Amino acid sequence: MWGFGSNLKDIFGSESTRDGEVVNMSIQSISSTSGAGNLEIYVESTEDIGGFQFSLTGLYLSGASGGLGQDAGFMFSTGCEGECVIAFSFSGSTIPTSSMPGVLVEVSYSDHYGGEVCFKPGESDNGPYNIVSSPSAIELSTNWVDNCGGEGVSGCNDQNACNYNPDATIPDGSCEYAED
Repeated sequence: MWGFGSNLKDIFGSESTRDGEVVNMSIQSISSTSGAGNLEIYVESTEDIGGFQFSLTGLYLSGASGGLGQDAGFMFSTGCEGECVIAFSFSGSTIPTSSMPGVLVEVSYSDHYGGEVCFKPGESDNGPYNIVSSPSAIELSTNWVDNCGGEGVSGCNDQNACNYNPDATIPDGSCEYAED
């Protein structure tokens, strides 16, 4: 199983977001790299969150639920030809900073069709693929840790593996484990 550390200190070396950014988003706990599976999107923010949207590459997304989004009463939808998750509240509820860091949402996928699993970079004709908004619908500056082609170090980031790389921020499936 792939996964980052249990908290942002394991990922970034500190308990806080990067300079100038108020939200950190990362992909964790991918349960399978072939066929169907699940993963978690992890979040830490210095601001309350009023909604979010993200697109992932390499997977056909089939559902989203749980995490802090569900705790806040957010409605989830998957779409964009199986690439994106969008979540918000019709009642205006938010994800408060007091509940973070934590798992934002659990995502299920019906197919891993190859390539790197990461947040899709860039934007479409309709706007950015990935966005986190404040309760007043203002875009929050966000560090998308697993951004394809973005900053990051590929490698084994499972602390239980023999070849654990503490600098790795992009899991590449290379983890090796001691035999019992």
